[in-house]
Amino acid sequence: MPETRPLALYGPCSDADLAALKQAKATLDLPYLIVPTQALPGGPTRVLALRVAPKFVCDYALVTDPTNPAAVLAAMSWALTPDLVDDRATSKLEWLQGLLGTEVVEVLA
Repeated sequence: MPETRPLALYGPCSDADLAALKQAKATLDLPYLIVPTQALPGGPTRVLALRVAPKFVCDYALVTDPTNPAAVLAAMSWALTPDLVDDRATSKLEWLQGLLGTEVVEVLA
């Protein structure tokens, strides 16, 4: 049986969104299956947010237009690759700085 990995999703996800995610997964040609899951506070993985930013602290990539294949592909690639850096993504530190100010300089997890 092939290996599976979760893809934490936040925000409303339509059938068209799932189709876009399937297309992005096919383009990435990953050697494992992706299982879309609901993003939850304290989850262990990066989050792919659709249309709206998460309301809890997490590392996330926001795709405001899920009909944009390039945006979905970049966000999915980032979400599934722990060491991949993408300036468009939001880190836990950046999320907290947006809420509490730039005085926040470190997040201990």
